[in-house]
Amino acid sequence: MKRSLSFVLGLVLVCSHALFAADKKKEPSTPSQNIKMFELDSAHSYVSFTAETLLFDVPGRFKQYDVKISGDPDTLDHAQVLVSIDTSSIDTNQEKRDAHLRSKDFFSVSEYPNIIFSSKSVKKQGDKLMVFGVLDMHGVKKELTIPFQAIQAPNGAGVLEHVYRGEFSISRKDFAIAADSLAAKISMKDKIFVHVLLAGFFNSGKLGVPEKSKAK
Repeated sequence: MKRSLSFVLGLVLVCSHALFAADKKKEPSTPSQNIKMFELDSAHSYVSFTAETLLFDVPGRFKQYDVKISGDPDTLDHAQVLVSIDTSSIDTNQEKRDAHLRSKDFFSVSEYPNIIFSSKSVKKQGDKLMVFGVLDMHGVKKELTIPFQAIQAPNGAGVLEHVYRGEFSISRKDFAIAADSLAAKISMKDKIFVHVLLAGFFNSGKLGVPEKSKAK
């Protein structure tokens, strides 16, 4: 009798343990609850560049661009960055030069209306955020890493604002820009310096469908 009772108790314990283990396996993993969307503050953001010639520097900017950033700004979980630049919005403060830059000698905006950067991953490295991705420009795709300095602080209205400041250089020849331009061959240097400042606010939203923002 004692042996039978011990057998039954043992069986109950084994079954209970098995059921508990099965229930534990069925528990869904808890996703990040801090996935947010970035709303651009276009008044304080810019995408600009500096091209060098043998005589002087030519500063410029793109006046229209869309920025889509999503994820957890604190942990970088599910971080995604997508920037689309309207090439026809190039502005170097000289109409004749801008028209030349829109032509086939340079950006060929009728054929390539957008410059697109799409991230593959975002990682913290020291005091920088390293955004690894692909730059699609002038029909050429190249992998690119952009280092950003991230700052967050209350703005003048007391609202917490996030600012990402990035600077990097690219080779215009890598993207076949001004490859056949005689003027560029004579005086324009290969390296172009790019300056990006993205300021804005993170709000809760659905991952992958950030609100469209356009700088003016």
